[in-house]
Amino acid sequence: MKFFNNLTIPAILTISIISLFYFKPIWKDHLIPFPGNLLVSYFSPWKEEAWPGYPTGVPRKGLLGFDTVRMMGPWRNFITNEIKSGRFPSWNPHQFGGAPMAANFQSALFFPPNLIYLILPFHIAWTILIVSQPLLAIFGMYLLLKELFNGSLSTHKRINALTIIFLSLMYGFSSWMSVWIEWNIHGFVYALLPFALLFIYKKKTILTILTISAIIFAGHPQMAMIGITALLIASAVWKKFKWMLAVLSVVTLITSVQWWPVLKYYQQASREKQSGEFSYGKTLLPWSQIPQLLAPNFFGNPATGNFSGKLDFLESTAYSGIAILGFAAMGLLAKSKNPETRNFAIAIFMLIALLVLPNPISLLIGKLNIPIFSTSVASRWLMLLPLSLILLAAVGIEHISLSCKAGPCSAGRNFSEKARPFWERPGLYIPATLILIFTLSLWIYALSFPPEFRSVSFRNLLIPSAIAGLFLFIFSFRLADRQSTMKIFLFTLGILSIGELILFGWKTMPYTEKRFIYPVTPVLTKLQELSRDGSRFAATDGSVLETNFATYYGLYDLSGYDALYPRRIGELVWTANNNGIPVKDFSRSTVVVPAKPSQARNNLWNLGGVRWIVNKDDMLAEHPGQRSNDLSSDFELIWEEGKWQIYENMKVFPRSFFVSDISPAEQGPITLAEIMLYQSNKIEISVSAPTDGYLILTDTYYPGWKASVDGTGVNILPAFGAFRAVEVSKGSHTVRFNL
Repeated sequence: MKFFNNLTIPAILTISIISLFYFKPIWKDHLIPFPGNLLVSYFSPWKEEAWPGYPTGVPRKGLLGFDTVRMMGPWRNFITNEIKSGRFPSWNPHQFGGAPMAANFQSALFFPPNLIYLILPFHIAWTILIVSQPLLAIFGMYLLLKELFNGSLSTHKRINALTIIFLSLMYGFSSWMSVWIEWNIHGFVYALLPFALLFIYKKKTILTILTISAIIFAGHPQMAMIGITALLIASAVWKKFKWMLAVLSVVTLITSVQWWPVLKYYQQASREKQSGEFSYGKTLLPWSQIPQLLAPNFFGNPATGNFSGKLDFLESTAYSGIAILGFAAMGLLAKSKNPETRNFAIAIFMLIALLVLPNPISLLIGKLNIPIFSTSVASRWLMLLPLSLILLAAVGIEHISLSCKAGPCSAGRNFSEKARPFWERPGLYIPATLILIFTLSLWIYALSFPPEFRSVSFRNLLIPSAIAGLFLFIFSFRLADRQSTMKIFLFTLGILSIGELILFGWKTMPYTEKRFIYPVTPVLTKLQELSRDGSRFAATDGSVLETNFATYYGLYDLSGYDALYPRRIGELVWTANNNGIPVKDFSRSTVVVPAKPSQARNNLWNLGGVRWIVNKDDMLAEHPGQRSNDLSSDFELIWEEGKWQIYENMKVFPRSFFVSDISPAEQGPITLAEIMLYQSNKIEISVSAPTDGYLILTDTYYPGWKASVDGTGVNILPAFGAFRAVEVSKGSHTVRFNL
């Protein structure tokens, strides 16, 4: 296509070479861009293992990657295996007692690039997709800037191209990309935005539809919403709003295969109602946190374990370089050959300020409890900040170029009019003054920190301050009249700015050896062997295996962690955590099966089919066979190795059984029902009912499942609040559940 003909060979080579430095650990040290070190050093049962080559333990980069190892990795592996087995991955039976998978937006089930997992091993496919995110962002921004500012960023063709490459690299390697890239979903939304803007600007209908659809399928609903909002604003500024609405109507139809199940899931999920765990106002970026947008490591970095900021590091960084801030400030004050683009960038910047910073409008949004919007994370609108600043920076550089056409361009001459004093040249001196004020303010602010944090801030201010100093030198003092001198300084400014973002990426992004990507351990291997019949596991207090890993290893758990989960299972489990007393306000993202000894815990374990209990005891090497104090004689020790034990719950209910009545007050004896087939979206059960009554399956009750008894469709009823029941008559029957 002619758009991509604008991507010249020199541009591709330059971007590729610099990208090699950004991803140096992959080709130099043969590491995988995955937080495997975090997995084996922080989570049980891996952290209890001795790993060859690491006598003092495997090092890790803080807690970055926490959600990646618990969510993205297990889900991607599960989906890939389901498709390879010829099953549509509509349901995940391994967490929350069973939960929707296709309706889980973050599963990115319909995102075309994820097909690569069906062809290549997990670690290779994962690496390719990680690398592709900044590359897509860079090339997309390059094409967009070349279209919007073709030939206007410099009087020299080669410098114009280098300037576009510089701005594109600063977008693709922004701190926002570096901290979100490891999810392998968020970064694609960010990367595809410049392409979508390009196609909207050129009014290319098919390409726009495909790109926006990909943004939605990429796997994060809020990021997609934020991106589409920006595209709507662009279409309005570029006077293509009606056309854009028509495009979005087609996109809505195409992507309904994803958002329609998600919408139904939302109505059944924990986010349907407010929770004291979450407050929109708490996700706003505190004013005191703004320095992190000017110097990304000002408050330290969790990768090095010294972060002291008030908001989650991931949610509060969107840095594209101090030089970009300076050029963007020029763009705010400058006139542009493309005022519509400038107005778009300013509109995005103002939107971010209104929605991200604490102010009457953002605080009101939280109080209004707007469905979906008010339960989102306010600071994630920072995703648009690099886009806004890069476009404004392009406008600022364009203004410098146009002002220098009359002759040699220095800070004191020919920037506007030679005769005008410097205080009447706001397009030059005000941005330089702002950069000076910002930089000095950061140093003064750091002086107020305790000594241990002050030294961290001082150290992390050195590089941004050096770049700010060079920027001030270039634009606040008269340089030699020869343009070559200015070119050298500007080239140095660009290299230092790109280098700063590459260093940030090296510090922040997690890498690991291949062997640390979900390795097996003895206790996991034994649980896999014991769980082939679909029986569930839990753990004693202090021995908890982190939620969601069951999905990767094919185990079965009532616990789980996700932005959405079936509310019924949350009500049941959190009531058990509250000693059997019903609760209305509980976690909107996490279900944790109780581990502390109580009758409510045992009742939940028994009813929920929790047959295997994992126990960790650091003293087992000295006292083999020592029983857990948390478990009564109802639990039989069946396996022990190292620090780990597995007990069998002797009072557990079968995963499927018959009762004459599902009313808790009328429960009688249970009759075992045999599970003949248990797959993610198909279950077959044989039952011999002694009387009329109900077949119970202790999988999560959820609309969409269909049941039949001997081939005749029947209704599925909720049993014990969270599980499934179908009515059966006396006699032998085959009951099937299908999704």
